[in-house]
Amino acid sequence: MKHVSLTAIALCCGLQANAQTTISDFVYANTLHTLFHELGHALISEFQLPVLGQEEDAVDTFATIEVINYFSADAEWLLTDVALAWLISHDTIAPEDQHYYGEHDLDAQRAYRTICHLYGADPDAFEDAADWIELPEDYRDTCAEMSPLAVDAWNVLLDAMGALRDTDAPAQEINLVYDDHPLKDALIQNGALDWIRSYAIENFSWPKPLTFRAETCEEANAYWDPNNRTMSLCYELIEDWIEMEKTVE
Repeated sequence: MKHVSLTAIALCCGLQANAQTTISDFVYANTLHTLFHELGHALISEFQLPVLGQEEDAVDTFATIEVINYFSADAEWLLTDVALAWLISHDTIAPEDQHYYGEHDLDAQRAYRTICHLYGADPDAFEDAADWIELPEDYRDTCAEMSPLAVDAWNVLLDAMGALRDTDAPAQEINLVYDDHPLKDALIQNGALDWIRSYAIENFSWPKPLTFRAETCEEANAYWDPNNRTMSLCYELIEDWIEMEKTVE
């Protein structure tokens, strides 16, 4: 599969790549997808969901299909911003430092798979995104088959394992904590963490209370801690996205 260089990231969906969006838009897109990703880990952990294949791939897919499901009108720009971030990250890593044995696929692969699922969800609506990332024509039919299968698989699995909450069932408590940091107010205003908390409470029958936290981690990361039932978003990751967007303005 052909890799898109940064010079090729010029136009997508009628907009200059992020030139007409604010830094907070780019940060919001990547924050939202990352939180869905970590929530996928939480679902697997809390409901003992079986995983066929690599867990990181599974929760990447979960994050992408939930963005499409809940943010359909904005899914194209949200997910192209996510893919753009991964392409930039891929281009900043020297070939000898690419970890082919890692638990995650290469960032460029994650970018292409994200747009593949987006395109497959509605090929007519999202053709511009597929053109932007130069998704091969002969692979687009595969995407159109793969995306609905992924949606069905997650829906069936969550239902079968008792993860989905009935509308009349009591909601589980999820604590939301923002540790002090210069970006605290901006992240609160961004709203992604609050939205994910509401989504998680409304949709899933968590067996025990959870905590969602924004914190300083001394690394650019986000993670689910199954021992403490805590999902953490590191401020350092937000800082990385802010700096990353400057490279494409």
